[in-house]
Amino acid sequence: IGNVLRYEGKLHEALSNYLAALSVFEELHDSSNMTNSLNNVGLVHKENGNSELALKYYKRVLEIRTILDDQRGLQAVRNNIAIVYREQGKRDSALFFFNQNYDYAWSHGIKDAEALALHNAASVYMDDGQWDKAVKGFGDALAIREELKDRWGAASCNQNLSECYYRMGKYREAIPYGEAALKISSEIGADIQT
Repeated sequence: IGNVLRYEGKLHEALSNYLAALSVFEELHDSSNMTNSLNNVGLVHKENGNSELALKYYKRVLEIRTILDDQRGLQAVRNNIAIVYREQGKRDSALFFFNQNYDYAWSHGIKDAEALALHNAASVYMDDGQWDKAVKGFGDALAIREELKDRWGAASCNQNLSECYYRMGKYREAIPYGEAALKISSEIGADIQT
């Protein structure tokens, strides 16, 4: 119910629902569902613009999932934490968590998570104007997304590569990536803007 309310934009009601569920799961000592509720509470706080409170809940999730050795869950919460840090301008902290996700995904052959971590880290480099690192990250992510036949991901990587080259003043290099992003996005009905 909380997810439906959140997607409808009824954040206050969604938060109440998530907190009620959290209370039940805490009473039952159901750590797995408790982490889902904590994560959802964090998401609502993030969407409400309260990043510090979101981080508080995400860090509780991180602690519990570490104890549970829930690696996929750890990947998700590390990503959420990194996104908050990126939005706060704490680039080194964001990169720390994105790189943890990359290292785990790479060492375990989880290609989709590897591509996501590369893409997200490249976004941080793009924010900082570190164009060479951004281009490498987006390029590496693009290769994986193409291998996985992830067309939306490929369109997004192409769009970001186009933007990097454009900002570098390398307009000829930007054009093919922009065209690829537009072509793929029109084929799959995605809204990728270049």
